[in-house]
Amino acid sequence: MTCVTVEENCNKHEDTETKDCVSEDPFELPSSAKESHKPTKEESEEEIPEEEIPEEVTEEPIVEEEPIVEEEPEEEIPEELFDITFDIEEKSLAKTDKLVVWITLQNFGKRYVPARLIYSVLDETGEEIYGTFEEVRVYTDESIIKRFDDLTLEEGNYKLVMEVEYAGIIEQFEDDFSVESGLFSSIKRFFMRLF
Repeated sequence: MTCVTVEENCNKHEDTETKDCVSEDPFELPSSAKESHKPTKEESEEEIPEEEIPEEVTEEPIVEEEPIVEEEPEEEIPEELFDITFDIEEKSLAKTDKLVVWITLQNFGKRYVPARLIYSVLDETGEEIYGTFEEVRVYTDESIIKRFDDLTLEEGNYKLVMEVEYAGIIEQFEDDFSVESGLFSSIKRFFMRLF
């Protein structure tokens, strides 16, 4: 900055003064001055105090936390698992007919299952008049046709009870049947087949 002082006797006195181009008070340069003075990268870094330079803010991505779901313990497959069906072939028999039962045993377990089948025939009073049993090993599917060849019954109503014992479990099945005179039984079976 050059200061010119004019004294009373018209003597001119010039004084040159230099000063850093930084002001504490903000001011606006005229547009011509802005264009004439474009600071270089180095100048702009020197002029701006460090505390005024904003630090780079890195935003961490927002991660939504998934709800914690407690896993249910897997059910263990039992060593033995059975499905049993039981059906009397003819529920109305003649004296000469033999009692026949159809049985299926299905094993869904990991290994074969030894099973005991206990058969009992009860009369109308509920008294056991016949009993027998057999043992089988069931690997996957076992179909059994049980014929009671040694069973002789008089006319009347009866009940067949079958118990299946396996792996410490006992399951019971039962069904009714009757023994009638030969002619009457034949006629009854004929009409049953029609309907």
